[in-house]
Amino acid sequence: NRRGYLWICLVIRLLASCFYGYSYDAWSGQYEDMYLRAFFGFRLIGCLICSVIILVMQFWFGEELINLVNRFLQLFRRMQSLTNSPKNRFGDRAEFLLMFSKVFSLLFVFMAFRLMLSPWFLLTLVCDLYTSVGTGMITHLCFVGYLSIGVLYRDLNNYVDCQLRAQLRSLNGENNSFRNNPQPTRQAISNLDKCLYLYDEIHQVSRSFQQLFDLPLFLSLAQSLLAMSMVSYHAILRRQYSFNLWGLVIKLLIDVVLLTMSVHSAVNGSRLIRRLSFENFYVTDSQSYHQKLELFLGRLQHQELR
Repeated sequence: NRRGYLWICLVIRLLASCFYGYSYDAWSGQYEDMYLRAFFGFRLIGCLICSVIILVMQFWFGEELINLVNRFLQLFRRMQSLTNSPKNRFGDRAEFLLMFSKVFSLLFVFMAFRLMLSPWFLLTLVCDLYTSVGTGMITHLCFVGYLSIGVLYRDLNNYVDCQLRAQLRSLNGENNSFRNNPQPTRQAISNLDKCLYLYDEIHQVSRSFQQLFDLPLFLSLAQSLLAMSMVSYHAILRRQYSFNLWGLVIKLLIDVVLLTMSVHSAVNGSRLIRRLSFENFYVTDSQSYHQKLELFLGRLQHQELR
């Protein structure tokens, strides 16, 4: 509800983007090579386009973004409540390694700049840094988003495969003993309902996330891949093995690889649901639960993460 803070963010981004575009000659003038000047020109256009997209998302899709983040947090809370896990954590060692690599790659942001003790140049540097970091933030947000989807799918799949399967198998093997004490039966069926609901909710959150970020991510990746190709081609063709140039290439490459790995984990978690063999689970003799399982299994083909 802080509209004033939103307008402050919008004004700062507008001023930084406008000054960054206006001072392009001063920024690229330190390079005499026309190829590098063309690279900074494409970089300028890409950053300004991504800045406009960020402004549109902040101003017109702010409520959707807040609701999306809250739905992610609610999913993690429900997952922790379902699994009765005493540890409140995000992922495991693989996610820690990916997040650590992401933080390490951010250090390369400062390696392509040449510092000069000039107020005009320092102001240009600050505006360029603010704009470029905002552009890269789209990729970083998508990395965290897909990583979160992958963690949710993996934790829920592990719970179904290890705990819920054992609960439902006990219903099948000891059905007569549960007739006198129906409490375990109710708990197992309730856990199955919660799992089916969480699968549907993860799918809905994933769709909302992709609808909001597919276009910004495409433009951000296009700019990153274009920058990687232009800088690498220039460095190899001119035999300029500058650490600043190759540091920028390595940083962009790490970002793309980490994003690819996070998307891969989310897609694999979505595909693994069909291998859990829900159709072989014994639930109850009630026809309604069999119909619920059939509807859920029928929707799996359409709910697979693309």
